[in-house]
Formats: sequence, C-alpha cells, structure tokens
Amino acid sequence: MDEPTRLLSSIEMRDPESVAEPLSFLREDREDVRFESSHAAAITLSQLPGFQEFSLQRPAELSQGMLSSIYRLQQMCSQMTGLDATSLVALSARQAGFVCLAMIRKHFQRNRKAAAQRKRILLCGPFPALQEAAAQAGVELQMIQPSELESVACEEVAALVVAPRIELVDNPRFRADASQLVSMQQQGVLLVEFTAERLWLGASTDVRPDLQVLDLAQFCALDQPCFAINCIQPLQDFLPVPYVGEDQGSYQWQGLQQQPLSIGPLNEGVGALPTLLQCLVRMRLLGFDALQQWSAKSIAAVCTISARLQVAGLLQADADAIASGQVRLKLPSGQAAQTAALQCFDRFVERGARVRYVMLEDGRLELRLDRLAMLSRALLDELASQIESQLSSLFLPET
Repeated sequence: MDEPTRLLSSIEMRDPESVAEPLSFLREDREDVRFESSHAAAITLSQLPGFQEFSLQRPAELSQGMLSSIYRLQQMCSQMTGLDATSLVALSARQAGFVCLAMIRKHFQRNRKAAAQRKRILLCGPFPALQEAAAQAGVELQMIQPSELESVACEEVAALVVAPRIELVDNPRFRADASQLVSMQQQGVLLVEFTAERLWLGASTDVRPDLQVLDLAQFCALDQPCFAINCIQPLQDFLPVPYVGEDQGSYQWQGLQQQPLSIGPLNEGVGALPTLLQCLVRMRLLGFDALQQWSAKSIAAVCTISARLQVAGLLQADADAIASGQVRLKLPSGQAAQTAALQCFDRFVERGARVRYVMLEDGRLELRLDRLAMLSRALLDELASQIESQLSSLFLPET
C-alpha cells in the first residue's frame, strides 16, 4: 500500500490524533480547535506527492488506493443523504444546476408522453445557479412558495426543486408542507433538493428526495468548490461521469463506455481531486452531525452580519452569498482601502475567520468574509460594529 493511501486508511472517524503522524494537533478540548485540526489534516494529506501525481490515464490496477478513497467518499455521501449513488465531478453551482436539468430531462425521455406533458420545473427557495442554467437552456422555471404547493397541477410538472433557507428549515409550517411533497412524488413529480447549509429532506422530514445536490465545499468548509450529486437508483444511469464503481473488491472508473445513458462528463479529468480528498478527511475526522451543525452555524453567522449591514445601507440581500457562507462587500480599488480593511479584520482573522478579495469587472474590489462560524456571537456583533464605524466611508453602498 502506498504511503498516502496508508495514511488515509489510518484515519478513524472523530479522532484527529489518529493522523498525528505527519501532523501535530492542539490538545485543547475545544470545538474550534478540533475543527481546525481536521482542516490541517485535510490540507496536509491532500498535498502529499502520491495524491498530487494522480492522473485519470493511470491504469486502474495501479490506482486502487486512490480509487478506493474516491469510492469511499461517494459511499459516505450516499449514506449520509440516504440515497443510492453519488457523482463528485461537479465543480461549480452552475454545473450542479445543469446536472439537475439534464438528469430530469433524461428521466422523462424514457416516457415520451410524460415528457410532452411535464414541461414545468418548480423552484422553492434560492438556487441562483439553477435559474441561470435554466435560462441558458430555455427551460421553464417557476418560483413557488411552500403554501402554493397544494394548488399545483402535478401532471404538468416534471420536478420540484427545494432549496431550503436556514430560517425556514426549523419552521413548523415549512416542515408540515412536507406531506404535500410526498403527494407530488406519488403523482410522478421528481423531488430535487439543493443544500449548502444542512440537509432538510430526509433529515428534518420523512421525505426522501429523488435527486440531491450537496455543496461539499460549504458543508466541509473548504476553499475550492465541490458538489456531490446524489440520486435514487432509477436515476443512477444518468449521473455525470466519471465516478468509481466497485466489483468484488476491485475499483474501476465508470465512464461513458460503462454508463452510456449518462449525461456525460462535465470537465476534463476527475474533478477537484485534492478537494475531494480534503472532504474525505473532514468527514472521517468530524463525522456527519458535526459538519452539518458547523455548516448551519456558518450560514447563521452570515445572516447575523448581513442583517446588521443591510440596516446600515452597506449591503443588499444576496441569497447566493449567504448560501455560500459569505458576506460580500464592495470597496474601491487601491492600497489604502485594502490596508484599512485588513487592519479592521486582523483580530477576527486571528480567531479563524477569513478575508479574501476578488477583482470585479467594474474595477472595484469585492471583500469576502467567510469561516465566520469560528466567531462567537459577541465577536460577530463586534465585527459588524467595526465595519459600520471604521469602514463605512470606504465601502460603496449597494444601489
């Protein structure tokens, strides 16, 4: 067994000390330290040469350790979502949105009569990437509220996409509407869930989605985008390739030759392999429940900051940013603005938050705050006050 694979195999769930060989961890019994320890382990292991040199063209018999790791992550995603199969090749929310539309279309192509009747796709909750993909593909996409589900003519609907916001997930009324979702499924409507913060269908209700998009980067607090496409067995043939299959202990790539009904590949290669390995390490070290709680806490922290800044006129609601666990603020380009911002955020970065800059097309910089779950409620309030008092003159109010 090669060294990277041996290290991955040695990781035990919820036990950061099990990978102490090449890493050293803080021993304090604090949740943020435990989370940061798993982050260090994930980064270190994914950067080992045996992982960095991996290629899709490498013969499967020489890649069993790597293939087994990818297969293990697929299985973990399937197990925690309660679905039957997983593909990990989607690298952006837009690609994930395209996958949803393509798999829905493939499903109804098997029944031409149903395809002719079911042309509407309903969207309940924020999923901007799906809206973009639908607009580009000329697909009819209709926004709908949970209270409107009872009046839907199901024979005209191909799929209902549910993207629950954190403020709705724990709402009893929203959960009560789940019974209507079961009725729609029984009438032939595909139920799709997109989640960046925590699983709702199957976790908070008794409803099992047919197709699910899980934002692994948000779920596991990683730097690079990565999405798991999970589905029930009748949709498995349509999953994007490549993904890893297993037969009597041997692992093989499943491509178009093995899965001719697939919607096809989305990218060259196997996707963001280092990011996938980081996901695997985080899941094994922390466990599903801890990651789900952490992701929900991240979204709640963003909502807390965003609410304060919206009142101050510095920010408009941005469902895409909130779903990504980010606060995004625009400021003028220039060294003075960046220096002032960095000084403002120094203390919070020391506590685990992260500040990044992205150059926009209009020449301005967008400041992105994330990993806010590392901060206590008191520190979140202090962060909002710092922005309001020290940087309000720099930031350009949203119009």
